[in-house]
Amino acid sequence: EYQLTPKSKVYQWQLCTEILIQGDEPGWFWITKDLDDEQPPSSDFQPDFEETIRIGKGIHAQKMQCSPEQLQRQGSRWRLFLGTEFEAKQINWSGYRLEIEPIQNVPRAPQTLRFKGEEIAFSIVNSQPLQLKVRAELHKGDRVQINGNDYAIQIVRAFDKKQLPSKNYQRAEGRYWTCNQPKLTLELCEIQDMTSKYLSTLTPDKLTGENWNIEGYEEWQATSDSIRWTLDKRINLTTNPKDERLAELTFELKITEPEKKWIQLLEDTEENDDKAETGESTLAHFFSDNVSILDANQSDPKKAYRLIKANYEEKRLLLANDKSGTTVYPKGTHLKVKADIGSLARQQRAIKKLRETPPPQLNGLIQLLNDRQVQWPRFSPVPVANWEVLTDLGYEGCDSQREFVQKALATPDFAILDGPPGTGKTTTILELIIQLVERGQRVLLCGSTHAAINNVLERIREQKLLDKIFPLRIGDENRAIGVEEFQYDNVLKQFKNNGIDSEQLLVDSANLVCGTTIGILRLFREEKVNLDRGIPPFDVLIVDECSKTPFQEFIVPAIYAKRWILVGDVRQLSPFTDRDVIVGNLRELFLPKGKGKGDYLNKNLQKACFYLQALFPYKNKFVIPESRAVIEALAQEINARIETEEKLSRFALIIQENYSDSSEDVLRYDSSLKQFEQFDLEQSAWRLYDYDYIFIEQSLYKTHRYLMPADAIVLEADWQSCAHAFRHQAHWQGQQDLKQRGNRLTNSFDIQQDRLNFLQSRDWAEELVWRLEREYWLRFLTDRRQKNRKGKKTRLEEQLQRLFPQSEPAAEGRIYRIRNIAFPSVLEALSGEGITKHRNDMPTTLNQGFELKELRCRYTTLTYQHRMHPAIAEFSRTMFYTPKTGEHRVQSLLDGHDMENKRTWSYPQYSEHRSWLNVAGKVVKNANQKEVDAIRKELEAFIRWATKNPHSETTVWEIAILTFYKKQETTLREMLKKLTGTKAYSRFPLTDKNVLIKLATVDFFQGQEADLVFLSMVNTYRDGFLDSPNRLNVAVTRARYQLVIVGDHSYFSERSDTEELNQLAKTSF
Repeated sequence: EYQLTPKSKVYQWQLCTEILIQGDEPGWFWITKDLDDEQPPSSDFQPDFEETIRIGKGIHAQKMQCSPEQLQRQGSRWRLFLGTEFEAKQINWSGYRLEIEPIQNVPRAPQTLRFKGEEIAFSIVNSQPLQLKVRAELHKGDRVQINGNDYAIQIVRAFDKKQLPSKNYQRAEGRYWTCNQPKLTLELCEIQDMTSKYLSTLTPDKLTGENWNIEGYEEWQATSDSIRWTLDKRINLTTNPKDERLAELTFELKITEPEKKWIQLLEDTEENDDKAETGESTLAHFFSDNVSILDANQSDPKKAYRLIKANYEEKRLLLANDKSGTTVYPKGTHLKVKADIGSLARQQRAIKKLRETPPPQLNGLIQLLNDRQVQWPRFSPVPVANWEVLTDLGYEGCDSQREFVQKALATPDFAILDGPPGTGKTTTILELIIQLVERGQRVLLCGSTHAAINNVLERIREQKLLDKIFPLRIGDENRAIGVEEFQYDNVLKQFKNNGIDSEQLLVDSANLVCGTTIGILRLFREEKVNLDRGIPPFDVLIVDECSKTPFQEFIVPAIYAKRWILVGDVRQLSPFTDRDVIVGNLRELFLPKGKGKGDYLNKNLQKACFYLQALFPYKNKFVIPESRAVIEALAQEINARIETEEKLSRFALIIQENYSDSSEDVLRYDSSLKQFEQFDLEQSAWRLYDYDYIFIEQSLYKTHRYLMPADAIVLEADWQSCAHAFRHQAHWQGQQDLKQRGNRLTNSFDIQQDRLNFLQSRDWAEELVWRLEREYWLRFLTDRRQKNRKGKKTRLEEQLQRLFPQSEPAAEGRIYRIRNIAFPSVLEALSGEGITKHRNDMPTTLNQGFELKELRCRYTTLTYQHRMHPAIAEFSRTMFYTPKTGEHRVQSLLDGHDMENKRTWSYPQYSEHRSWLNVAGKVVKNANQKEVDAIRKELEAFIRWATKNPHSETTVWEIAILTFYKKQETTLREMLKKLTGTKAYSRFPLTDKNVLIKLATVDFFQGQEADLVFLSMVNTYRDGFLDSPNRLNVAVTRARYQLVIVGDHSYFSERSDTEELNQLAKTSF
């Protein structure tokens, strides 16, 4: 916080003038309006003085002639002399119909006086004639407005400025100022203390000084004696700032650092465009449980900051260096976070426990990994006598909720609750918890998000169930928003205040222990708490939002329970997995070969498969110098593929025989013979023109570069400056073309640089991973052909097959093992959705899912939604929740009773509750400014309405602005900061206008909802990852009253090759 205080006060010499008001003689009129234009005559008003003025109508009408002297312009008004015998309000003159009113004589008691538009204070010296003392410096010829009428003046007396001390005043903004207390008493001159008024007009741009730069300041506030503002940086001034208008005035600058030094984290969306498209924020890692936060150049974990407090939604942190709690700012402008690998160690221990010393209560977990021939037991639901929460069977969907509770009470192992958006998953969990607790059972509640856990605890409090349930919230207090009273440390303090100093007793007393699947690990690390006492300490584990929980995350808390309840929606977003983790696994892919034997997938073979995909569709002509090992691996792969891919016969593979330097000792791969044959490179170089792709050993290329076909582009760093390139440019420039992301390259040098950059910056594992991820995200996509183009899923499958090593049959199965662990949630795995089954896999429940007969007694779908207007739910119900032939699912996302009336409102802006706002914008680095501008206009209109129409059920109307891209989120954030006048990050409250605006990516907003949702589509020429059905489903099911989709309607309805996006555009009005 900065405070700027003037070292002396500011005074104003207010000069006064005595004036005599000169009235007009009677008979003058103002021309107030041209009745044909309904506005005063403009400056080009030119009547014909030869024509007479007609006053009145009919036989009583009068006429008179007017001279130019009788028409005068004063300021912006026209006045006309007609004499005293007329009382008309309208005249006709030279084709004009004019409204007139008489000019008043000098008033006896003036109320207001204005000079040059500014109201001036005055006092009456004499009333007949009217003489005034005016607090302004007036001159001969000036005019004033009294009571709204214009008058000429005569100067009676004026202040002589020679009386002012010449060294003590400055003229600024038409006034005379001084910074010294005036001691003179002068006639027609008043002295005023103007410090407060002066400061109120002072703005940063009026101050100068060395290093004076406060760009980005906020909350500039003037008080009676100083100015205060805040700035997110420290300014170091060598001299105090000055106001050049008052050079003698000096200021004192005081800088105060806040007691709590909040740090705003900012995301660098430019750092990695591919990762920026995932919708996942890298900032989320700073708010994960059990992480270390360090300065960017620090690697010593002992120098990590101590986290005092965190605001996850606003992405802000309070950090300290030690246990004193004194908050500090980072040393630089960048922070880094080191993840707690303890969670990986816990996963390893959990697997080890299941392998080596599993208690019988964990047989259900072990059976997930056993041969699928073992059948899971079937059972009947347990009847419930007294329902605590699900009491109203007339509420649509209550029967399904009760059905699941009864199944979950009866299961000896697993139960699965499939709950589409707004169908009451949390209410069902609540009933299940109270039923379990009443049966004397202990519950471990986990979730992938803190919000899911906090929501359940809030509902327990609202339902007044704390007399039966003793909840204990594991994790940092910063993430227990709204339920801090249940947080572990706070409850422990209460225990100690009551004389009980035992953490073991605290944990053992709680019949509901809850936290995120990662945050719960804190409990397992507590030295004073022992949970591993031979048998699992909890009877049931409930995992909420389980569609985002992978198996490896689930297994850690799972070994501490005897039965497992999975709750989620497989049609919403799945777990987020860092691509780098999977890339690392694939680069070191282990291929078993016999019992206890095996080897890692050869790196040269990986590169060979990478080439076969990177060069597809094999339409160019390239020479590629490579190592002998990679070329031999290419030959191995071509052998395995040549029967199905005829174009591979256009590949020439050339290596040196016995590492000789002679051109005669050369081997060329013969695809028809599937082996290398002798080849005289010097004598038969002309035959190389028959091939499109020539892979030649690097050493051989260096000595025989001149023999390479001149029509081919060489993918070598210095090719563009060699003789071969000049020969190519002379005869074959422009003969090749390359299409990349909508761009077409025809210049050979551009093509060479593009392909060289691609081959040097990517590798096999990276290319494989993003395609595996895409294949997984598109698993529910409707695959359709467009014109002569194959469907997306078909194209993706073909690309994957080119990347899979065909010469190593075991590789594909091992790759899909990694894929099936990395991407699907445990919910998808056990329900049989999202898993790619492979013939080489040993069938298990984890990679096959439950069989239908096993699912029936364990699985329930909630069918009725009570969140959104039916027009909003209709799209997702049709596209995502209507079962296809052969699926075990039932129709869901049906509309609850009277949802149309419950979600009808009076806001008149949109004719339909799901509307499309057509904006044909331009995309620049995943941002679309036109969409941002359009959303701002819509927000301004809604805010005006909401100000006069408060919400009938809550304190504010909640607006969510969602987008698929983080760069667009950043652009929207800047707009919202300006609109709301705040520096918020994701929550922009306008309480005085009955509005709260939330900004988020679609991925972040899963599990949340709002009254009005704006969805920014951004793209105008490609689908990007908007084509993921799960992500699209989340995006369009967040709104209660109104969904407004903002984007290029013509692109999504006509040119997008995704059926779901087509239908969304075509059915949104």
